[in-house]
Amino acid sequence: MESGELNCVDETTEIMTLRGWRSYNELVVGEPVLTLDHETGLSYWEPLLRINVLPARRRPMLSIENMRVSSLTTLEHRWPVIGATRRRSRDQRTPVRAWRTSQTLVTEDRLIAAAHCASLPIEPKYQDALVELVAWAWTEGCITNRGKAVSIAQSWRVHPEYCAAIRAAFTTLYGPARNETRSLLRTGIPAAGVWRLAHVGAAGPSASVAWRASPAYRRCSPDCRAGR
Repeated sequence: MESGELNCVDETTEIMTLRGWRSYNELVVGEPVLTLDHETGLSYWEPLLRINVLPARRRPMLSIENMRVSSLTTLEHRWPVIGATRRRSRDQRTPVRAWRTSQTLVTEDRLIAAAHCASLPIEPKYQDALVELVAWAWTEGCITNRGKAVSIAQSWRVHPEYCAAIRAAFTTLYGPARNETRSLLRTGIPAAGVWRLAHVGAAGPSASVAWRASPAYRRCSPDCRAGR
């Protein structure tokens, strides 16, 4: 909520924190929230200074609903916008950064829905190989074994370079592929990560390669079917 009796948003508005999107009643004063420096166009993580909650009563409001913005604000709510362009030369125009209120917005104004962050960490939190595997699992993976495993599949014939990249990421994290059997899921979990490679239908154009990841170690799935 913003300061000023009429400069506010509704109770469903959320702000980005390090814990994700949070509403006003989930915030903690002092925690970092994502802010915008409208002069530079960059976003920064800054501590939350205060939370102002105003009494509920009838006020004139503006509702905006589109693919990028969903808001309900008082008419005096201030918006950072990219406004009408300023002419640089006869054939060139440059965008103008400006502030508008909900009441003074015009159709040429572009509301700012995202900005490059200038205060991101410079030290990596996770290995690149782990980040890559998570991305592969999200785009090319499927949950198997009653939710206890994830398989990643790619075609050796169509995308050998993708298969090589996935194998390299696993090798970086857990060393060479091993040949443990499925009984490890029931009888014991090795201390180190384990993964296993499976070729399924290698002679056909839909040949695939799959890996499986359990909560405690990584291994390959031999039962991922071709074409998945």
